[in-house]
Amino acid sequence: MLLNNRISTFYIPILTLVNSKFLFAHDTFSKTNFDFKNYVLLGTIELIILSCLLMLSLFLLILLNYKLRKTKDNLTIALKNLEESKQRFLDVTDAAEAVVWEIGRDSKFNYVSNKIEKILGYFPEELFEMSVYNILKEKENFQIEILKSIEEKEKLYKRKYKFIHKNNNEIWLQISGVPIYDEHNKFMGFRGVLNDITREHHRECKLNILARSDALTGLMNRRYFLEESRKYLESNILEEKDFSYAMVDIDYFKNINDTYGHDAGDKVLRELAILMKEVSKGECLIGRLGGEEFAYAFPNTNINHAKQLMIDLQNKINRHAFIVNGEKIFISVSVGISYLNETNKTLDELNKASDIALYKGKNNGRNRIEV
Repeated sequence: MLLNNRISTFYIPILTLVNSKFLFAHDTFSKTNFDFKNYVLLGTIELIILSCLLMLSLFLLILLNYKLRKTKDNLTIALKNLEESKQRFLDVTDAAEAVVWEIGRDSKFNYVSNKIEKILGYFPEELFEMSVYNILKEKENFQIEILKSIEEKEKLYKRKYKFIHKNNNEIWLQISGVPIYDEHNKFMGFRGVLNDITREHHRECKLNILARSDALTGLMNRRYFLEESRKYLESNILEEKDFSYAMVDIDYFKNINDTYGHDAGDKVLRELAILMKEVSKGECLIGRLGGEEFAYAFPNTNINHAKQLMIDLQNKINRHAFIVNGEKIFISVSVGISYLNETNKTLDELNKASDIALYKGKNNGRNRIEV
């Protein structure tokens, strides 16, 4: 059909021209002043011209037909390549551990790969009408970082956010992505990848706790306790608030180890840590400095209140029976307390002052509290 239209387009004008020449010849022949030789010559020239035009039109027709066929073949190849690329993309996204996602300007999902069901419990179709904020726990942080990425036209790289699984469990996802813009540089959405890092996050949290905790008692270890105490002290100095500090040491602890063994000594240390936490009621920081030596830091606490807490601790310890190898034993502690003043302005100075007060209590008979 298309070829017939092309033939009509090229040949109708030519046939019209030939027909007009026959009409012209008829009119001329009917006139009395007709010159046959001139007409034959003129007609021959015109026939040659018409033949050339006819050959040219045939050539153009063949060329046009070839180009159309080639264009059609190229289009077919392009569509095939596009379909193959699409299938390749789907195969890769389904095989990858990461989830490929895209959201529009309205924050609703435009695309999400099939792996999302394994991670969040939703089928991709369920998310297409949902906003990312419907399943995001940390909405504010995500929004701030997305807006920053859009304004600065920079990618979002390996950011951690808490999401809500379809079964309402909390999971941690690591997200990377880039903003999408149209040809007019107008923001159109965001696309990227995400991975489930819930296990890694919990493992990292456990490692952080281990790095900050004393392995035996579960209290803060020396390094972390001193770091945190220093932060609170500096803050209290700026805000002109009270700060107190206490060191606690078990009296005659060596005798427990020598008599009952180190396992018994460790048991006493663990139970003592529990008693120390019960007395503090979350009002302070508690750390194990080493051996049988512990410390308290009391932010926003004056010396009188800190001393009362240490009296409560001492009374609690004195009444507590530690069961060691089936035998009840009782222990006592000596306490040295210092507080923020003109003489003691740094944690090192407070620590030194408390240590001096502690050994003063030991020298004065132990089981004492000295300020």
